[in-house]
Amino acid sequence: ALEMAPEAVVHWDADDRLVMCNDKFRELHSHAAEILVPGLKLENLILRHKASGLRVVRDGASSDWDEAVLEFRKRNFIPEVVVQYGSKWIQIRRNKLSDGSVIAFHTDITEIKKSEERFFKIFQSSPALISISTVDGAVILDVNDVWLKTLGYKKSEVFGRTPFHLKLFED
Repeated sequence: ALEMAPEAVVHWDADDRLVMCNDKFRELHSHAAEILVPGLKLENLILRHKASGLRVVRDGASSDWDEAVLEFRKRNFIPEVVVQYGSKWIQIRRNKLSDGSVIAFHTDITEIKKSEERFFKIFQSSPALISISTVDGAVILDVNDVWLKTLGYKKSEVFGRTPFHLKLFED
């Protein structure tokens, strides 16, 4: 069943030792495939990640591997993270099991990231005023630079507000 999973799957015991992983996990982490054997300590995999240039990315910025490992070991809260290795982007979702072990799902999101980058380039380089808002309530989530320059606002003044709060629809 593990090999038939649509994404990479890994299981770590409560002592941070590898229990098992599928071939998709080995493929996504080809930089460390030869050490991915039962009993591998998570710490050794992290050292390999660091040495290979694998980056943890949180909220669009690089994050520290040691901080990520501490959060993983606490296991009270296991955040979803995105890591980048070369041109490959991997989303990692972890679930703590009742015995203290963790099962993690690693998904290759490289194509999604490329699509996001293309969208952002179009969004920012468009000569048109563009805003992104919630469907419910028209709360502004983002605007392009042309929108800001044309209407004379700063980003901090528009995020979380609506066109009605900004009086964009008054005569």
